[in-house]
Amino acid sequence: MSVFLVEGKAVGLGLAPLVSIAPDRQFGVVFNKVAVPGDSVLGGLGNGQPLVESTLRKATAMQCVQTVGVMQQALQMTADYTSTRIQFDRPIGSFQAVQHRLADMMIDVEGARWTSYRAVWHLDQGRPAAREVAIAKAWTSDACQRVAYAAQHLHGGVGMDLDYDLHYYFRWAKAMELNLGVAPVHRKDIEPIVPAVQAA
Repeated sequence: MSVFLVEGKAVGLGLAPLVSIAPDRQFGVVFNKVAVPGDSVLGGLGNGQPLVESTLRKATAMQCVQTVGVMQQALQMTADYTSTRIQFDRPIGSFQAVQHRLADMMIDVEGARWTSYRAVWHLDQGRPAAREVAIAKAWTSDACQRVAYAAQHLHGGVGMDLDYDLHYYFRWAKAMELNLGVAPVHRKDIEPIVPAVQAA
């Protein structure tokens, strides 16, 4: 595999809109007979695999951090809503079952935050980070779904209203779960590392 640096205004290079559940606009890069000079190869011909893996690892770690932000906002919106939504003459956030759901959401957010921070720290320090990134992505992929569903559930009908912003975070959570590898894919990346850790 070889990687080339392509000028953004190169003839034949274009963007195609992608269909996504995410609320932002996403595009795919389209190459139509794009010519690149020989000196635009990065890392030498046939040596692109390490660069691709490194770039994907960094992108995955950054997306994990972004996912934490989505989860944090969904949690904050839910905490605010349950503290003001009155049912049976008291805020629904005063009920133990609701408090337990909010606590579970916070545990998921904090777990995602610290696994993501650890992955980013390893990358920043130039340390091996394959395991840390895989752990962070596996955790955030699952945790963002739990947080999004809990937020939707605790909001009740208003959570489905397109005039209320929670739907943005629900849609981002689903897109981020799927983007750059779902949790089972990253768990498989961890599996070969686990026996080595146990033996050490």
